[in-house]
Amino acid sequence: MDGGSSPLDSALMSGDPDRQVGALIELIKLGDGAAVADILPLVGSRDVAVRSEAVRAIGYLGVALVPVVGPVLVRIAAYRSGDRSQLEGITRDAARMEEDESARFLNDLEDLLRPPVPPTLPEDSTLITTILDLVAMRWPLYSRQARHIRDQLPTA
Repeated sequence: MDGGSSPLDSALMSGDPDRQVGALIELIKLGDGAAVADILPLVGSRDVAVRSEAVRAIGYLGVALVPVVGPVLVRIAAYRSGDRSQLEGITRDAARMEEDESARFLNDLEDLLRPPVPPTLPEDSTLITTILDLVAMRWPLYSRQARHIRDQLPTA
C-alpha cells in the first residue's frame, strides 16, 4: 500500500464499516501482503464485521508475519477463554505500550465487558484498573475511555 493515497487506503481509514470490509475483501483478492500493517489497527475496531474481516485478511495475507501478528490476535481472546497469564503479560507491557497498542487494548477491554464476560473479570478488576490508570496517564487522550471502562468493570 502506498501510504494512504489509494482508494483502498482511504477505505481502510474511512471509519465506515461497509467501506472498510469492502477494502479488506479486495486486499484479500489482490493478495497484497504489504497491507498487513495497515490492516492490523482494524483488529481493534468497534465494529464486529470489520474486526472479523480484518482477522480473516491477516490470516490470508500475514503468513510471513505470524510472530508479529499472532500476539495481537490471541492475547485478549486467550484471556476471555480463561488464560489469566495474558493479563499478567499486559500488565508488564502497559507502561511501554505505544499509542496504537494502548488504543487497541482499550477497545479489547470494552469487548471483554460484553457477554460472555470472562468469569475471572471481577476478580481481576483491581489489576485491570491499574492498567487502565497507566494507559490514561501515558496517553491523556484516552483517559475518558479508560475511566468509562473502569466504571463498568464488575467487582469481586
